[in-house]
Amino acid sequence: MKKIALFLLSVILLSACYKDIDLYDSDNYQPKTGLNSLFYTDSTFRIYVYKTAPPGEFSADNILKDARVILYEDGQYLEQAVYKPVNDAIGYYQTTATPRNGHIYSIEATYNGHTIRAHDTMPEPADFTINNVEITYKHKFSMDSSINGIDINFILNISINDTTSKKYYIIGGYINGEFMSYPDSNIIPNHFWIYLDEQSQGLPWEELGYTVTMVPFDNGIFALLLNPELFTQDKMRLSLKASCFYNSIDTTNVNIHILVMKLSKNLYDFYHSEVLYYNSLDNPFVEPVNVRVNVDGGLGIFAGMSIAEDSVKVRF
Repeated sequence: MKKIALFLLSVILLSACYKDIDLYDSDNYQPKTGLNSLFYTDSTFRIYVYKTAPPGEFSADNILKDARVILYEDGQYLEQAVYKPVNDAIGYYQTTATPRNGHIYSIEATYNGHTIRAHDTMPEPADFTINNVEITYKHKFSMDSSINGIDINFILNISINDTTSKKYYIIGGYINGEFMSYPDSNIIPNHFWIYLDEQSQGLPWEELGYTVTMVPFDNGIFALLLNPELFTQDKMRLSLKASCFYNSIDTTNVNIHILVMKLSKNLYDFYHSEVLYYNSLDNPFVEPVNVRVNVDGGLGIFAGMSIAEDSVKVRF
């Protein structure tokens, strides 16, 4: 399983902070206590506790390093999280426990006598099958003597066995290998860029039941957030493009890893409203959108996601 790295702290903190903020009244702004934690398959809980700030004014000073953070499982005390500094400026609270499928987790953070709370369920992992992968294009290239890359376009045909009434999924992936950073950037682009197949007929993604979002993998990954209404049948056909730059990789045997991530309702609402929020920015003809959060007494998101993974090999 590909390891989940640090939460995309800056993106989600700012998203959560916008919910109750008057953008034109920052002089009278009253900070709130915020909490962010997305918990995953095979990963301990990482909880960020912070003091909110007006847009553009969030800094390392807003990170709260001396809060009391308690985790519960199915209403029973589990453990107190310990603060772990990333560097001198920021850090997070971490547990030794990992979430178990189907269980309800609650978080309680207290700072300066004020307590905020949230809870969510760890979804069961997706039962999915890769029926077929049709390679439509593959290409090795060199930008110069030190920068190599590969591009792969493919049609992914999968089946998801899910009998629940509401189905909340993100589908994405990555390529295995030893990768390098693109020049003048700290991002390692070994994730999938999402394209629709020829059956889309040029319709907007939202009309097809897709929304492109970013999920917090090792370097961030753009993936398809699937609307629940898309699942009128269990078989899906998606057109994807995998792209990366690399130092060294065995291109005779490249592994494409497919990730099917099942979200809780809280997490789906957060991602969906976050995308709508950013789409409404700087558009005078669109109603403002609030980001959906689930922390009582403060701001932020505490939500679960299970991850199922499979891979296919591509030879060049």
